[in-house]
Amino acid sequence: MVDTSCLAINHECAIDGSLSKLKFIVKGPVYYSTIEKGPYRVSQSKRFSNYTININLQIYKVNPEDEGIYGCSLYDFGRINLHVAKLWFSNQSDLKTVVGQEGQAMDIKCFSDTTKYINALDIVSNGTVKAIWNNKTVSYSFIPDRTDHMTKYQCVDRKHSSIMIEVELTIRYAPSVTVYYTNGTIECDCDGAPPIYSVNRLDKISKYGELVRSVNLKSKIFTFHTDHFPYQRNGRYMCVVSKGIPGTNGNELQNSSIHVKYKGPPVSAKENRYVKIGKEEQSSMRISFQVYSCPGVENIFLQKIGRVRGKRRQIKYFLRSTLLNNEFDNKF
Repeated sequence: MVDTSCLAINHECAIDGSLSKLKFIVKGPVYYSTIEKGPYRVSQSKRFSNYTININLQIYKVNPEDEGIYGCSLYDFGRINLHVAKLWFSNQSDLKTVVGQEGQAMDIKCFSDTTKYINALDIVSNGTVKAIWNNKTVSYSFIPDRTDHMTKYQCVDRKHSSIMIEVELTIRYAPSVTVYYTNGTIECDCDGAPPIYSVNRLDKISKYGELVRSVNLKSKIFTFHTDHFPYQRNGRYMCVVSKGIPGTNGNELQNSSIHVKYKGPPVSAKENRYVKIGKEEQSSMRISFQVYSCPGVENIFLQKIGRVRGKRRQIKYFLRSTLLNNEFDNKF
């Protein structure tokens, strides 16, 4: 910006390829005179007021050929000398992005093609100076984590704020997994960058640590198909996710689990349809049946049914826990 009340040449710096804005401010007096004809003379006029004119010149995609002196001439009202500097970051995926990976050391480097117009370069983020220049290069070295994702960094000249470029840091990181169980569905919520996953699996683990079933998920939601026997949902469910990026522990597969425990009245299994026939006058007979129950069965009563109902009586029994996984066409 130049104030034309002084005819000195100002200096303006711009980045190669950017939009350069040259601002001229023209100031002067307004005179009042009663002379209608003839040449205008200040000596015969009265100073009435002052005026200010703002003139903005925009140069699109400025390049070194645009360097030179620009003047706004109303009796030579002010001049600006335009200088073009070139700055760039190394390892840019595009003009506005630098990519890193969580847990791996990286450098954010800014280069300049000349020191003629540049005093000193700094790398700044969120108002904090991260690194100062060394000759034509300034470099900031660190080990990023996921909190650095989408952080912006500026390479800026200390004296001329117009000499500045900005880049956004994109961090690739392994997903963190959270599992939710709500109303008969399990949700595997994943937070990773980029949000593209090569493995998305749900494993059911028994209370003994055995793999009961494994399902490849097409979405993050899994719905149970055990409405008749909801006890079959019980167990530990583990979501396994990968995007091909190792986590800070070095593993590509990330997981998290949740325990599902349905509680309700006992339900008889369909295997109990078989009839046990005993013989008359035998001293005893053995009846076996299967029951889904959580919590476990405390008392079992036996009662004769038919035309003549017998009295209900409590019986002695022996429990053996059996995990049934073959119900409902091998579905959870």
